[in-house]
Amino acid sequence: ASTTLANSDDAGTAEGLYLKAIFAARTGKDAVVMSSLTSAFALDSSLKAKAKKDREFIKYYDNTAFMAL
Repeated sequence: ASTTLANSDDAGTAEGLYLKAIFAARTGKDAVVMSSLTSAFALDSSLKAKAKKDREFIKYYDNTAFMAL
């Protein structure tokens, strides 16, 4: 799925970057989660509210770097 997304037209969109962060969260790639969300939020700040409630990121809820995004 990650390769398909990377090769899609949506890879650089806010939604594509948000999905990349979900893939990274599922595979334990914390740095990719943070960088992908930072980029997604720069393109669409409304995704911040979604990420704070998204169960895909539950293990990051007590992470100060995540909450600072």
